[in-house]
Amino acid sequence: MRRLVMCAIFIGLASPTLAQRPRVPVPIYGGGNDGTPACSTAFIYDLQRSDPHLAVRAGPSRREQQLARLRNGDEVFACVRRGDWFGIVFKQPDGTADCDVTREFPATAPYAGPCRSGWVYHLYIGGYADWISP
Repeated sequence: MRRLVMCAIFIGLASPTLAQRPRVPVPIYGGGNDGTPACSTAFIYDLQRSDPHLAVRAGPSRREQQLARLRNGDEVFACVRRGDWFGIVFKQPDGTADCDVTREFPATAPYAGPCRSGWVYHLYIGGYADWISP
């Protein structure tokens, strides 16, 4: 029985849907009734050739677990800014899902859509709408 439980735990940790969720959920703001979309389109830029990847973290800190890596030019959706960190939503590697964050939402809630979410350092994200800034 103990082996069965341990197997279930390891399978759960290996599952992309469980292992790839941020520890600090990215909030999708809603309820404003002013027509403002929940998130702004944005892109990753200014990564150096010596390290051409940007870590997407499980929370707004460099100490948080890395969930994914993005590259210069990758399109994302900027949803919230907390200090030096942006909460983002981004497409799965196959890029086929509609992330459904460019519309107004009736209420604020953690992102739970078909795409991935996490936190990135502010210096490497551009092209977002000014209403995302603090």
